Parts: sequence; structure tokens; C-alpha cells
Amino acid sequence: MIWSPPLLLRCQYWLPRKLNLLQSIHQYFELSGTFPDFEPMHVFFVNLLGSVVVIWSLLRVIHPEPRYGIYDAVCRFMFSIAMAWVLFGGQGTGILWFFLIPEITWGVVQLVGYKRIGQVDAVTLTGSSGSGDMAANG
Repeated sequence: MIWSPPLLLRCQYWLPRKLNLLQSIHQYFELSGTFPDFEPMHVFFVNLLGSVVVIWSLLRVIHPEPRYGIYDAVCRFMFSIAMAWVLFGGQGTGILWFFLIPEITWGVVQLVGYKRIGQVDAVTLTGSSGSGDMAANG
């Protein structure tokens, strides 16, 4: 994916339509809060964060290392804290719940998975699989 001015211009027209969909969902469920008016600065931040997510996703696919999972989980909790701050501070919209709950859920799943991998690695490294010392058996 190459970011270019034509792509950014398409995003500028595509994003408001998607935000209109979110606004419609927000109004349909009569959620709390309001949506801000969409401005060009929003396009900048959407593209900035989108670029970071694309690069991070490529890194995770090309180099699927467990240590990246812990970073991913920490980032999910950081995003969750930011969403909760806005949501509970009265500045956000109730539709954030649809983003907050999955972020927290996947963060917990990643941490549990990382802990399990860590336990497997510890058993492998120490050789304590129940068959005694590996060096003594060799």
C-alpha cells in the first residue's frame, strides 16, 4: 500500500461517509454523546494512525514473534484507557463501547497467550518436562 496525495484525497471523501454510518448507528441506538464535525485535521490523524497500524500489522505477519504479542497487548490497553477516558469523561459517544470492549478482550487474550507461551518456553529451557535432567539423560 502506497500513501499518495490521490489516495489521501479519496480518504477525505470516503471517511465522512463511514462517519455518517457511525452517526446513524449512534442515533438509532440513542447512545449518549455527540459526534464532532468532520474536519481535514481528522483525515490527517486517521491516515497517521492507519499508517502505523498497517506497518505494525505487516511486522506481525512477516515476523510472528511472541514478544510482539506483548507489545500489541500493551498498545491495546493504552488505546482502551484513552477510549475509556473519553467515554467516562463525558466527551465521547456511546458508540465507543463497540470499540472498547473488543480492545480490552483481545488485550486479555493476547496476555493470556503470551503467559502460556512463556510457561512453555520456561519448561523447554529448563528441561523440566518430568523426565529428569536432559543433560543427565543424554
